[in-house]
Amino acid sequence: MRATASNYVVIYIKAGFCPKCKATLKRLDQLGIKTIQKTVEVDDTITINLLKKHGVRQFPYVEVVDGAGQLLDTWSDYRIDKIDSWFK
Repeated sequence: MRATASNYVVIYIKAGFCPKCKATLKRLDQLGIKTIQKTVEVDDTITINLLKKHGVRQFPYVEVVDGAGQLLDTWSDYRIDKIDSWFK
């Protein structure tokens, strides 16, 4: 499936320096993708536990969302293959 102009990305990034988070943001920016960034602080146990409950083990955590708010895809880590399959 390919993204449409109304799709956007919600990206959960780790506070501080995270090379994979920065690389993911850079790639999305290069492709002109609208992003909503959510920085997760080390002491944000509520968000961290929620992400873990959904199987997330590393940052960044990416959600592709359509214009109606429907979740289309998710992944964690720097996944240029997933980014390109949706947005390139």
